[in-house]
Amino acid sequence: MHPNCSVTRSELHESHPPFIGSKPQQFTVKGNSLKAITLSQFSKNVFALMTGNILAQVVTVGATLITTRLFTPENFGILAMFIAVVNISDKLATLCYERAILLSQKDEEAINILFLSFLILLFFTSLIALLTWIESNVANKIANPQLGFWIYIIPIAVLLTGSVKIMRFWLLREKKFKLVAFSRFGESTASAITKISIGFLVGSCAGGLIAGVIAGLVMSLLIVLINPVTTNIKNQIHSVSRNNLRLVARTYRKFPLFSTWNALLNVFSQQLVVLMFSFYFSPAVVGFYSLGSRVLKQPMIFLSESIQNAYFQKAAHDLGHGQHIQASFKKLTAFLFLIGVAPFLILYFRGSSIFSFIFGAQWSTTGLYIECMAPWFFLLFIGTPTNVIYEVLYKQDIKLFLNITKFTLAFLSLFIGYQLYRDALSVLKVFVSVNVMLELLTISIAFIIVSKQQTT
Repeated sequence: MHPNCSVTRSELHESHPPFIGSKPQQFTVKGNSLKAITLSQFSKNVFALMTGNILAQVVTVGATLITTRLFTPENFGILAMFIAVVNISDKLATLCYERAILLSQKDEEAINILFLSFLILLFFTSLIALLTWIESNVANKIANPQLGFWIYIIPIAVLLTGSVKIMRFWLLREKKFKLVAFSRFGESTASAITKISIGFLVGSCAGGLIAGVIAGLVMSLLIVLINPVTTNIKNQIHSVSRNNLRLVARTYRKFPLFSTWNALLNVFSQQLVVLMFSFYFSPAVVGFYSLGSRVLKQPMIFLSESIQNAYFQKAAHDLGHGQHIQASFKKLTAFLFLIGVAPFLILYFRGSSIFSFIFGAQWSTTGLYIECMAPWFFLLFIGTPTNVIYEVLYKQDIKLFLNITKFTLAFLSLFIGYQLYRDALSVLKVFVSVNVMLELLTISIAFIIVSKQQTT
C-alpha cells in the first residue's frame, strides 16, 4: 500500500467538510510521558494495523532470503523499474480523491467519493492501456526499454493498486483496521508464494518477480472486497448519482489541484534513483539499490504506515473538536526516535557485513548501499507524523513547495554526482546527503507549524 497522497481540506464552509464525523475516536493526551500513547484508542488502532503489517513483513523478509538466491540482481533491477512506473502512475490514477473518504462526515457523500475515485481510476487505466498496448513504441520511450514485454502489464497493476487503495480507505473509514491489516498480510503471502514457486519451477526471470507483485495485489483486492463492508456499500449505492458525483468532485477539488501534485512529486523523488540509475548504470546496479531500499523500508513500513493511518484519523478528530495536537505530535516523534535510533545505528556501522551474511556474497554491494542510506531512512521514519501535520493543518502550499524543492535538488544531486564520480555508490552518497538536509528541514518546519497552531 502506498498512502503518500497529501490531504487537504476544501474551502470554508461550502467546501469545509467536517472531520471523521460519524464514529470519532476518543484519544486524550495526559501528562508529558509517552505512556499516553500506549494507553489510547489510537494505540489500539495502531496495534491492529501493525500486527498485520508485522506478519506481512515477516513473510516478505523470509521470502527475500529465498528469492535473492533464486533471482539475479538484474531481475530485481527490472522489477524495480516496473514498480517505479506503476507507483508513479498510481499517484495520478485517482487524483487522490480516495483520501476524502475519510474526511467526509456523511455516508451518502462518502459513497459518492468512493465511486468517483473508481471512475477516475478506470478512465486513467484505460488511457495507460491505449498508450502501452496500441502505441508500444511511444510507451517504450517513456518507460525503460529493458522492461520489454512487462510494460504491457502496467495498466493491470495500476488498476489493481488503485482499487486496493480506494477500498482500504473505505475500510479505515469503517474502522475495520484488522481487515486492512489482514489484506496486507494476504498480499505479502500470495506474492511470496508466487515468486518462490516460479523461481523453483521456471528459474531466474524478472517475470517471476513481477507475477508475484500481481498475485499479491489480486489477493489483497479479494480480501477487501469479500467482507460485510462491501454489503454496506451495496446498501448505499442508491445515493450515487451524476449530480452527487459532480458535487463531491467540486467540494474536494483541492485534492486533484494540490494533493495529486504533492503525491506525484513525492513518489518521483522516491523513485528518482531507480529511474536515473536505470539510465546511467546496468540493471544489476538498479537491483542492488532497489533491494537495499526495500530491506530498509520493510521494517519501517510495519510501524510507520500503521501510525500514519491511525494518527491521521486521530489528529483530524482532535482538530475537528477544537483540540491542539502539538503535544501528541512531539510525543509521537520522540517515541519513533527512541525505538529507531539503535537499529539504524547498527545498519549504518555494520550493514554491509550483516547483509552479506544474511543474503549471500553476491549482494555485498547492497550492504554498502544500506550503510549509505541508513541516516536518510532514519529521518524518514521519525518524520512519519510530520506528514500528517502538513495534511490535517492544510499546509498543502508549504508541502508542495517542499516537494518541488526535494525533487529538484534530488535530481540535481544525482545528475551532478554522476558527472563528478561516475560511480554508483559515490552518486548515492551525494543524493543521500542532500536528502538528509531536506528531511531535517521538513521536520523542523512541521514543528514550527504545530507551535503556531498551539498559540492560536
